[in-house]
Amino acid sequence: MNFRGRKENNHVLPDTFFKTNYFEIRRLESLNQIPFCAKSKFREFHRIHFDTIIISLQGIKNYEVNFEKVECGTPCVYWTRKYQIHKAEFPFPKGYVIWLNDQFIENPSLLQLYQKMFCIKGLISFSKRSHDFKRILFLCEQLLSHQSEDMQDPLNAEFGTHLLICVLNRIYQSSGPEKFLARQDEYHTFHAFMELVYTHASKTRRLNFFLKKLNISRNKLIGICKKISLQTPGELIAGHLFRESVLLLKQKAFSVKEIAYRLGFSETSNFIRFFKQHAGTSPMQYQKKTN
Repeated sequence: MNFRGRKENNHVLPDTFFKTNYFEIRRLESLNQIPFCAKSKFREFHRIHFDTIIISLQGIKNYEVNFEKVECGTPCVYWTRKYQIHKAEFPFPKGYVIWLNDQFIENPSLLQLYQKMFCIKGLISFSKRSHDFKRILFLCEQLLSHQSEDMQDPLNAEFGTHLLICVLNRIYQSSGPEKFLARQDEYHTFHAFMELVYTHASKTRRLNFFLKKLNISRNKLIGICKKISLQTPGELIAGHLFRESVLLLKQKAFSVKEIAYRLGFSETSNFIRFFKQHAGTSPMQYQKKTN
């Protein structure tokens, strides 16, 4: 997976990032230099395309995840999962952002760490004198100080991955670890199911399609989804389509009929009924409210 924003005007961006096949870390201060992380885009609702860990020394303003407001203290660590919708303001950005790519989840030796991170609710606030937070900052700084011009250097990548494991373990321990909800293989299946939902739900909502792709029984998938998310596969699919419809309505670039078509509804009336069930109001009324 290639992260965007490596170059600008044919010049390599300032050396404020460290990258391996599994992750990338940057300073929050450097985000405005990346086209897809421009301030104006961050303040608008947008979908996250990789698991993101934000480590902020100055706090975050007007932070919303999946259209729910999140109160962020200073300093804080926040984990947003892949495909969540969010917007944020960093008035005085200072800290780090870590992006985890798909290979991180697919690596069996790193899956247990991802399982730990999944137990974190999202936001962890720290006191300014917190030793745990200082250790997290120290490890992030070590990562950035050991960057290499040859990003494919296996020793450099291995060292960076070990440091990242230390960072994530420290975050997990600071969160007051919860009991694992499921086994590692079940987290892997859940992640694979959600990937299929984000890719195919606008084309088909038939559960049999997803069962066939995963080569799993209906009861087993329902059990895994309920164990990890407290929702059935059908509820997860519907939740994704609802959030996608809200995002499209907020963008105000499409009519209700066009949104219904983009999300795979054969009739606009079916989409309006679906939206009302989740929002308690029609798409048209919701769009007027957002105006």
